[in-house]
Amino acid sequence: MAIFSSKNDRSPITKEDPPIDAAFSSLVERVQHHATLQPQKIVYTYLNDGENDATEISYEMLDREAKRYAAFLQDKGLKGERILLLYPQGYQFIIALWGCLYAGAIAIPAYPPKRNQSFLRLKNIIHNSNAKLIATTESILPRITSFHASEKQLREMAHQTHEQIMENRLAYRPFLPQRTDLAFLQYTSGSTGAPKGVMVSHGNILANCQQLKEGFRLGKASISVHWLPIFHDMGLVFGIFSPVYTDYHSVLMPPISFIQKPLRWFRAFQQYNGTIGGAPNFAYDLLATKVTEEEKASLDLSGIVTLYNGAEPARQQTHERLMETYKSVQLNTNCLTPAYGMAETTLHISSEEVQERAQYLHLDRAAYQEGKVSVVPKTAKGYVVASVGRPCHDMKVVIVNPETLSPCKKDEVGEIWISGSSVTQGYWNNSTLTQETFGAHIAATHEEPYLRTGDMGFIWKQKLYVSGRLKDLIIINGANHYPQDIELATEQSDPCIYAGNTAAFSVDAAGKEQLVVVAEVRRTALRRLDTAAVMEKIRQAILTEFEIAPFAIILIRTMSIPKTSSGKISRHQCKEAYLRGELAVVGAWEAETAWGEAPETASPMGETMQWLFQWIEQKMRIPASRLDPDHALSQYPLDSITAIELAADLSNRFNVRINPEEIFQAKSLQEITELIDNA
Repeated sequence: MAIFSSKNDRSPITKEDPPIDAAFSSLVERVQHHATLQPQKIVYTYLNDGENDATEISYEMLDREAKRYAAFLQDKGLKGERILLLYPQGYQFIIALWGCLYAGAIAIPAYPPKRNQSFLRLKNIIHNSNAKLIATTESILPRITSFHASEKQLREMAHQTHEQIMENRLAYRPFLPQRTDLAFLQYTSGSTGAPKGVMVSHGNILANCQQLKEGFRLGKASISVHWLPIFHDMGLVFGIFSPVYTDYHSVLMPPISFIQKPLRWFRAFQQYNGTIGGAPNFAYDLLATKVTEEEKASLDLSGIVTLYNGAEPARQQTHERLMETYKSVQLNTNCLTPAYGMAETTLHISSEEVQERAQYLHLDRAAYQEGKVSVVPKTAKGYVVASVGRPCHDMKVVIVNPETLSPCKKDEVGEIWISGSSVTQGYWNNSTLTQETFGAHIAATHEEPYLRTGDMGFIWKQKLYVSGRLKDLIIINGANHYPQDIELATEQSDPCIYAGNTAAFSVDAAGKEQLVVVAEVRRTALRRLDTAAVMEKIRQAILTEFEIAPFAIILIRTMSIPKTSSGKISRHQCKEAYLRGELAVVGAWEAETAWGEAPETASPMGETMQWLFQWIEQKMRIPASRLDPDHALSQYPLDSITAIELAADLSNRFNVRINPEEIFQAKSLQEITELIDNA
């Protein structure tokens, strides 16, 4: 039977280092403990520009500022209420988060809305959570105000800026949360339908921090360096909570600083003697490709013990390329550690052993499609999957047949089920989905309850392998996207799209996960259908709302999209039909073949346009001869990551300040050059 738990699988860090979670009821108590014994010790260093502009937060400062923030919330009677935190990345968010925990309020960390995006996701979070206060900053407030003005039922909702909150001189009333109290709601990606707010208790945080400590061999001498968004579970738990729990120094920087110049992350490791950090797989691809020999020359990465690879599948090719790129600057070949986790388990589930070579299995593809594990030699070019090691602390993993709810055999692929004290309390205001997801039982024994992860995997030689997804989640650049959100945006982009008859899914192309959208066209629109115009609207809608560039958009005939016997769209069957070329296509656009020939009469190009053409040719692998200055920007594979890279390179090359949002708002390459020339 495919089942294993963490008991006795990992040795303790030291005999003198027992689990901390047994001694404290919450991390609030832990902060106050540190502030009393070592008030001047720096717990967080926030690199505001990713390099030298640093804000340091000591335990004494954290305790003092959190109490001031909490006193305001206490005065407003917000204990136990939901507080929506719409902050930019930075130290102010850290204070606001701890202020909520000190007050006994339930924090809701969320990405602040961008100027060119709709407020649909934010609106749904507010409605689902029934948040009582929006806390933000003066820089973000104008966007929130415009949102309130457009939403009648939200106009009366209270909002306060961080600056206003911190002006108070109220007395803080001591309060210590209990393990069962909710600490925060983690809203997973997605905007349509009922949003999922994961309820994380103070006890969950303590348990998962202990897991991280055991799994990654963390101690007081550890120094973490992260650029991950601190609104989401990886950045939040590993970057903010774990350092306080284990009492080590956390160095943080904005995500945009990393994307602009990936080497900033490794330089921060060197500057601060960092030992551990992590990121999704795409970040390691950037590090392996966006560096020159000259830039590497001053690096010494010998101090890095662990670089965990999580949030999207770890790829062997990326691992090998990274190690080859940085072997000359002493990057340990065994430092890259595949890991597995999710918001529903607070964060961490399992990870490979620290400083052990990552394990990759090559599976027979035909056997895998039938749910069987059959290992083949690397030369056979099978389906490659990375080991994510073993769970730790009190985590238990079972591989279950998702249809029969019976445990799988050792050589079978099944759904990954989890139990343990890191498993969260369910979804806020959604008891039905909570029961379905968090209340699973093994058919024969009815033991536990288990969390159904929706991920497929297997256990091989006492290690867990995550091999796919039972659910239709799309993960691109480490960010989760629900297909129904992308499908809705597609359907709303043009009236010729048959609502309810679209499918969004991902395919593995060009060495990474890519988005494909299939949409039925209404029969009445077929005769006069302008396929190019419709696909352009779809591309633009997806780019604007999700900041990802579709790999392919396929328009198909009415009544031809694959469906299940019950009449539901089958994304899986649609994907298979796309890969086999069996869709009833009336119009298609694919990134690799879509670039039309350049205009017959090409206008003379200035220096800026010539540079831009060269940049696109190099980064996007599109021949410059096939580029058109007047083509819509959405025709090119320009996602949020690429836009940040382009903005940074333009700024450096032409000595101007260009914001990535300006890149997205530009309608064509010509408009980008005008931005530069007029700056």
